[in-house]
Amino acid sequence: MSRRTSILLLIGAILGIGLIAILALQFDRKPSSSNAVRLSLGLPEGVNLQRNWHPFEQIALSPDGQMLAFAATDASGQSSLWLRTLSSSEAQRIAQTDGALLPFWSPDSEFVGFWAGAKLKKVPRSGGVPEIIYGVPEIAQGAWGPDGTILFAKPVNSPIFRVPAAGGDAVPVTSLLPGQVSQMWVQFLPDGKHFMYLARTSLTSTDPGAKVYVQALDGGAPTMLLASQSRALAVPGYLLFAQDQNLFAQRMDWEALRQIGKPSLVTRNVAASPAYLGTSEFTASQNGVLIYGTGQGSSFDQFHWYARDGTV
Repeated sequence: MSRRTSILLLIGAILGIGLIAILALQFDRKPSSSNAVRLSLGLPEGVNLQRNWHPFEQIALSPDGQMLAFAATDASGQSSLWLRTLSSSEAQRIAQTDGALLPFWSPDSEFVGFWAGAKLKKVPRSGGVPEIIYGVPEIAQGAWGPDGTILFAKPVNSPIFRVPAAGGDAVPVTSLLPGQVSQMWVQFLPDGKHFMYLARTSLTSTDPGAKVYVQALDGGAPTMLLASQSRALAVPGYLLFAQDQNLFAQRMDWEALRQIGKPSLVTRNVAASPAYLGTSEFTASQNGVLIYGTGQGSSFDQFHWYARDGTV
C-alpha cells in the first residue's frame, strides 16, 4: 500500500451475515468521514464463520493486507479454511483442511498455518496438500516469525512453545509466572525478534491480573506492556488493543518498548469476550489494514463505526 502505516483501512466484519465494511482512518488526525463501504465475504449459501470452539479469532489477515483467511463451517457442521482476496468478490475453500481452526499467516503471505486434527499444519495459499508442523492434541493458536520460527500457545496451564516451520521438536519459550493460568494470543512484534502474549490469572470474565507481556525470542525475562482483559496486536508504529469493546491504537517505539502519547480511539463496539480467554475480534496486516467484528459475547450485531470523538 502507498499509504503511511498510520493509516488503517478498517474492515468491519459482520460475522453473523458475512459482510465486511471498509473505510479509512488516520490516527494522527480526525477522520474526515464515517462512511463505510460494505462488501460481501463471498461465502456460498449454508457456509458460516466457524464458531465451534468459540466465536472469535477465526479470521486472519495476510501480512501484505491482500487476503483474509478464515475458518468456516458448511451446512453439515464441517469446518475448513477459506480465503478471500480483498480485491475479489468471492471466497474460495482450501481443500484438505477439514476441522481447521485459528488460522495464521507466514510472513511472506504465501502459507496459512492452522490447527486441525490435533496437529499444527500449514498449506500454501494457492492450495495443495497440508503439511504437518507439529502434533498438538489441545487446540493451539500460532504465530509465524520471519526466521522460520512458529510459536504456539495452548489455552490453559501451558507455556508458549517454539517449533521450526519445517517441522521438528517443540521447546518452551516462556514459563507460567506465579498465579498465571493461561498464556495465549501470541504474536510477533514487527522486528521479528520479540513476541507478545496475553497472560491471565483467572479464567473468569473479569481478571484484574490479566496483562500483555513482551519477551525476546532468544530468552530473557518478560516485560509487562499493558494491563488488558483482551489480547493486543502489534503493527509497525502502533499497538492495537480492545478495552470494554472499544478498539484503541497506541503509538509505540517498538525498539525501546515505549508508548508515545495517549491511545486514540479507533472504533467502538468491537466484538470481545474476556470469558473466552481474552478474545477480541480484530486482525491486522503489517502495512495498515485492519479487520474487526462488531457485537457482544458470542453474537454479532449491526456494524457501526464511530469517529474518535464518539460521533457516528
